[in-house]
Amino acid sequence: MSAITQDEWELINQISSEFHGIREYTLARRRFLQSLKKLIDFDLADYCLASGKHNGGLTLTEPVVVSRFSKEFEDAFTEKYESHYGELDYTRWFFTNKESVVYRESDVIQNEIRQKTPYYQEYLKPMDLIHVAGISISGDGVSLGVLALYRKSNAVGI
Repeated sequence: MSAITQDEWELINQISSEFHGIREYTLARRRFLQSLKKLIDFDLADYCLASGKHNGGLTLTEPVVVSRFSKEFEDAFTEKYESHYGELDYTRWFFTNKESVVYRESDVIQNEIRQKTPYYQEYLKPMDLIHVAGISISGDGVSLGVLALYRKSNAVGI
């Protein structure tokens, strides 16, 4: 892993400044993801807010998606997660942590096992977004949201 360059630090400061200066949360999350793209290569990113507990877990709401794909692809990706695959998400337990957690899916669950799950086989693989990293964001012991970055199968990984 290499050190962060001066240009990257300046970009991080710019992103932070812009993000905190926007009062409308949806726009702030969208701009944050668009700026993050300048630092981290991803094919699709989503940033959801956490909302009360649901069936012992957390409900993710108000997704903001930034990607290289069409709006139709983004909408299908989000709809499939919300309607069915969110319940099968093997990283879901991170969403209720009282502290923020950064994770790469292949570090959380062995890849051989991960690749056999319905979530991977029926959701990630058909969308060709198999490399996934995320951040479960918490503050003061409360889950606030989740940010996930996805890369296609031909990418080197996250």
